[in-house]
Amino acid sequence: MNILFRCDTSTKIGLGHLMRCLTLANAFKEAGHTCIFVCKAFPEKLHSLIPSSYTIITINSELNQTLDAQECVNLCHQHDINLVVVDNYYLDILWEKTISGVAPVVCIDDLANRNHDCKILIDSNYYHNAYSRYSSLVPENCKLLLGPRYALIRNEFYTTKKVTIPDHSALKVFCFFGGTDPSGETLKLIRTLHAQAASSSLQFVIVYTKANSEYAEIQKMPASDLYILHESPPSMAELMAQCHLYFGSGGTVTWERMCLGLTGFVVAVADNQIQSATDLATQGFHTYCGEASKIQYEEILKRIELLTTDRVALKTKADKCMHFIGRLTIDDILNNLSK
Repeated sequence: MNILFRCDTSTKIGLGHLMRCLTLANAFKEAGHTCIFVCKAFPEKLHSLIPSSYTIITINSELNQTLDAQECVNLCHQHDINLVVVDNYYLDILWEKTISGVAPVVCIDDLANRNHDCKILIDSNYYHNAYSRYSSLVPENCKLLLGPRYALIRNEFYTTKKVTIPDHSALKVFCFFGGTDPSGETLKLIRTLHAQAASSSLQFVIVYTKANSEYAEIQKMPASDLYILHESPPSMAELMAQCHLYFGSGGTVTWERMCLGLTGFVVAVADNQIQSATDLATQGFHTYCGEASKIQYEEILKRIELLTTDRVALKTKADKCMHFIGRLTIDDILNNLSK
């Protein structure tokens, strides 16, 4: 089967859509299917992060939905496409209706703010009202694959050892605010930590990428006994598994760290992270600190320090996290396509 993935990535959009599609494309590829990526050509060229083993086609970044859809229809014909997967907040029922005329559409979404014309809709985020959010937005025959049972995360998070909480020794806090971190939370945290006295119970493991909005400033920050900086580590899963707590944004990283058993403190760096982060906190999976623009890092650091004193509670939350996450398989998609 030939599958077209339509997703975009930029400093503004972030890397989440691309990473979700890559996870699914890798599963299809391992099963012998052929995948191509179609992305808008934004100046940052973050689509270059897609491995060269995939065909990557760029289209004009100024195309509206109608022209975007027509371009993709032409590509479907050229590449004999059998299935289209779209993960894009700027495309809706107008785009999908055009595409569904040549190939069935699978939509990945988490906003639930627009109508869709798709065969399958995937939203692996957790919401207390997951199904009612889409009740009036999809066709009657659309199959909904909702919740962390259908997590879209890389294979390494399932194969890496789980987090182990020590009884007494110092804890490591894994910190990550997304691949692009448009509001500069990584730098804010580093500056706050740099002004702190060294802690005997905590060390912060801070991950960032070259796509970070404050990359140049982060590179200038001096070393500290309180934190270690990692630029695009070779394995996020392995580094995460060496830690014991999490502090950072919501989004795809939520399911990655929960899969390993990493609980902690979450801030929302985008509007679409607020409800899921709040609902997960209500169920006791982590502590939600609020929107990034409204938080005080000094106060959160005190709360993290306090949590380390109750290792039993920490172990209970860690265990709860790792047993909550499932895994989307290509059979979940293929079996529902045939119905």
